[in-house]
Amino acid sequence: MKIISFKKMANNKYRILLDNDEKLDTFDEVIIKYNLLFKKEIDLELFEKIVEENKYYEVYNKCVKMLSTKLKSKQEIVDYLIKNGVEETNIINIVNKLENIGLINDARYAKAYIYDKINFTNSGPLKIEKELLDNNIDEIIIKEELNKIDNKIIDNKISKYIERKAKMNKHSIYYFKEKVLTELLNMGYRKDLILEHLDGITIKSNIDNEFNKIYNKLSRKYKDEELKRNIKNKLYQKGYNKEEIEEVIKKVD
Repeated sequence: MKIISFKKMANNKYRILLDNDEKLDTFDEVIIKYNLLFKKEIDLELFEKIVEENKYYEVYNKCVKMLSTKLKSKQEIVDYLIKNGVEETNIINIVNKLENIGLINDARYAKAYIYDKINFTNSGPLKIEKELLDNNIDEIIIKEELNKIDNKIIDNKISKYIERKAKMNKHSIYYFKEKVLTELLNMGYRKDLILEHLDGITIKSNIDNEFNKIYNKLSRKYKDEELKRNIKNKLYQKGYNKEEIEEVIKKVD
């Protein structure tokens, strides 16, 4: 097959027009590798090599474009290549090349990931660490970046979350603390830090509102001591302590 002409396309691609009216789109790297600008013909063997090389550079350039707009970890790129059916040898070559030119850098990725999570989400250090480990980021890199976080930032995040939840609290103090403790643990904060903040917070009891709701419901069915007993049981179940229950139950009298 004789080469008739070359046409420059977008994204570092060229279109080669052959004498059989067939068009072969390829990349400048392939043209340089096989010295196509100086060849007059392409035999079947070379044609097939170019087609295979095109598959490599097609996915490689997609990775470059992807990484030019958003940081991704090495594992994310490997997963992307596997998903797109790229052969293992090409995966290794592509990843190595992207690392060599600095487009894949797990240390930089971890730093940016931690910064975004700490500053723009409720996620705590333990959750962030797990997410990065799940993404196959080296544990040493993760620890090094997490250790750079100012402890005051973490304390402030826990404190603000508790304060925000306290303003919306409609339960007993016990129930509130247990609920917030569970939420913050799931968000990735250390238990000792959470308890330290919870121990120092003052929350107004919501027992009067709870009592009124329970009383209005149970007073249709129970009277006198039986009514008191059932109200007490309901309030105990909601986490109120004996002293505040005994105080509010006086309303029944």
